[in-house]
Amino acid sequence: MPLADLETREQAVSFLRERGFHAFIRDWAMGQTIGVASHPFRHHEIEGWERMVYVAASSGGWVLHNLMRPDAPNLETSSLRDACECAIEALRAGPRDSES
Repeated sequence: MPLADLETREQAVSFLRERGFHAFIRDWAMGQTIGVASHPFRHHEIEGWERMVYVAASSGGWVLHNLMRPDAPNLETSSLRDACECAIEALRAGPRDSES
């Protein structure tokens, strides 16, 4: 699917999953969001992810909430395509090394 075709959360989830990320739709206190995770781990019967971001709908487009860097400002984009690209970039970069 071409990036320009990302108009719905369902399309964004498919796009992200095709690139190897765990992605899902969630409607909750943050509104209409797309959760995107990477680096899975398993502890006994519990499955989790080391890295997680949320893409949330906003009045001006989409906002990236980087849960690995809660002190960083949220990144606003006008298109869902750009928000998905930012999510991928954030997950690949990972959390900031606190030792640096």
